[in-house]
Amino acid sequence: MKPQISVILTCYNFRRYLREALLSLLSQSTQRGFEVILIDDASGDGSLAAVADLRDSRLRIVAHAQNQGAAASINEGFALASGQYIARFDGDDVWSPDALECLASALDRYPEASVAYGDIRTLDSTGALGAEGIQRPEGPECRDEFALLLATHYTCAPAMMSRRTAWNGLLPWPETFRSGLGDWYFNLRLAQKGKFAFVAKVLANYRVHDGGMHYQFVRDRTGERNMRIILDELLPRDTVGRLSKAAIAIQAEHLRLLANGYYGQGMEQDARRVYRELLRFAPGKLWHRHSLMPALASMTIGRRRYEGLKRCLLPRR
Repeated sequence: MKPQISVILTCYNFRRYLREALLSLLSQSTQRGFEVILIDDASGDGSLAAVADLRDSRLRIVAHAQNQGAAASINEGFALASGQYIARFDGDDVWSPDALECLASALDRYPEASVAYGDIRTLDSTGALGAEGIQRPEGPECRDEFALLLATHYTCAPAMMSRRTAWNGLLPWPETFRSGLGDWYFNLRLAQKGKFAFVAKVLANYRVHDGGMHYQFVRDRTGERNMRIILDELLPRDTVGRLSKAAIAIQAEHLRLLANGYYGQGMEQDARRVYRELLRFAPGKLWHRHSLMPALASMTIGRRRYEGLKRCLLPRR
């Protein structure tokens, strides 16, 4: 029987986590038919060996002989999926037992919604749980979220499900986003097509570790490139192409967070470059309590001297 839900699970070098991720999907407490399409992108760590003993009619495994990249894996998963509802996960996350049922029920309840999403909790490489992850602005359970998501990407892929029909005209997933921020881009495009329905509970544990994409795309600066591509395409403009005041504020906030990210990774030259751009573009943003001192340190005395000065002046705990 054709499944109602298709789960696309992409994997690259997740041997340490893949078994737990896959078992959390195959043990979902739902009466709905679902399939799990596991695409291993030529992992070099023997990821598939960790799940070789699992036998389940709902599981389909595709093993790439050569690495093709995240974008190609996602596109292949969509091509193979047959369900009316689509969920797309990575092989290092873990799902609550009722995640699929909660998300599908929300889409049933709100036919005007293109996407249903819930909360997540972070999970580190050792399995230790962190705080609940998303900071959804208050409001109705189902609403238009394009403007909100443009300002802050608060949704998280492991706790999301979308209608298959909402993806019409959006795919394929561009190679541009193989290094990251594709989720944000496509969530914005999906938000242009329909409302988002919120499930107010933790539906997934989102893995945060040094091998994760979010860590890497800060280090190699592709996160900055992709952020600028997205904002350039989707920020609202007037009839002569100028950004509105609201759009300028959104762009400035993303620049502030980008500069802070560089500073936090010790990439002082890049932090200084973006802080200076922000100084020209929207200087008021530098007065933010989480940005003022890093910005001053980057543009004046440097991070090492700043950290040394803090150690001298602040009392030890």
